[in-house]
Amino acid sequence: MNRDHRIVVASGDIEGTLNPDVTPRGSGRFIRTRFFNEIGDHFPPYYGYEGWILQKASQLGYSTKNYPDIRYRHLREMGKQHRFRDWGLAMKCLGYHPLEVLYRCVKYVLIDHRVPLGYAHVLWDYFIQPLTVKGDPYYHFFDEDLRTYIREKQKRKIIHEIASLSGLNKR
Repeated sequence: MNRDHRIVVASGDIEGTLNPDVTPRGSGRFIRTRFFNEIGDHFPPYYGYEGWILQKASQLGYSTKNYPDIRYRHLREMGKQHRFRDWGLAMKCLGYHPLEVLYRCVKYVLIDHRVPLGYAHVLWDYFIQPLTVKGDPYYHFFDEDLRTYIREKQKRKIIHEIASLSGLNKR
């Protein structure tokens, strides 16, 4: 991070599973103090606060990175303790595009062979649960400019992936 001052959030490789498309994740993240101060010097107390810092970095033109030579491991299997509860609410609060939510759930179950019940929770929380939790102080939509940024970025990604699958981007 000292070599590239545009990198403001970083993490290592979880037990040798580094995928270059994965954003820094988990409690093993390093956050540049200058950036943290720039965005308000605290995490918001809402669903989605962990994803918020990565999306905010992207929105402001900064970079995030995973470093393969830094390794850590989770003591519990991913999702084992929380069973993916509240992930759908976090995606809803951050303004995730519905197709992105569906894509992630299908990918994690069919390709990564993760627990289907956990992703049923994600879908329930994203598409149905928000109608019943509006009184929960932890349930709060983030600023509309960030939510719009996230949806538009995801929509461009989805269009690009569809074009790649259909061969349209080869013209």
